[in-house]
Amino acid sequence: MSWEFKIFKTSSDAASASLGSCKSVRSAIDQHVEEVDWVLEPSLLEMMDKTADALRDEGWDESLIQNSMHANCYGHAKIDLLEFHFTELNREPLESFQIEVEGKGDPFEKVRKLCCSAGWNCMILLD
Repeated sequence: MSWEFKIFKTSSDAASASLGSCKSVRSAIDQHVEEVDWVLEPSLLEMMDKTADALRDEGWDESLIQNSMHANCYGHAKIDLLEFHFTELNREPLESFQIEVEGKGDPFEKVRKLCCSAGWNCMILLD
């Protein structure tokens, strides 16, 4: 079985709707999910060894250029018969991220506890 959750924070003030930095979000996850293996990758710009101006010269769309400037971060954790994948942790400040869960068992209590302790909201994504 598989589940997909979007994690976010609601607020009438846009600045306080942020989850915080990627580092602080990882720290909050680490406090409530055992043994997350984090992977930190350089930005696409760094991996291509190019500048934003070079991409503009090549005809890249500005939104693609902005997306290529952020480092990528994701994590994996195996808890009992479930595998948790933490993705889309690649913006500063972070406004949302996703948790994808695969396996046998019930992931809802673990996700609920994480969100409640961190003051985050959770929405299950349906196909």
